[in-house]
Amino acid sequence: MRKSSLLILYIIGFIFALRSALPSYINSIFLSDYVGENIVGLIFAFCSLITIIVFILMPRILKKFGIHNRFIIAFRSYFLW
Repeated sequence: MRKSSLLILYIIGFIFALRSALPSYINSIFLSDYVGENIVGLIFAFCSLITIIVFILMPRILKKFGIHNRFIIAFRSYFLW
């Protein structure tokens, strides 16, 4: 896969991730009612770390499952979420 194709894929993934940024912020306010603010920060840092790891592994995932199948899964999950 060409680097330009991967760059486009990463940009699209980032745009899809922006969709959940505001609800995540709002949920963090409600989450801080149940756990401390430090724990909320750790939860979001952990999730961000997982996201970075998945983005790094995405070329291997695409190679294994194919871009068409991965796109269909991402497209469906975007509208079901």
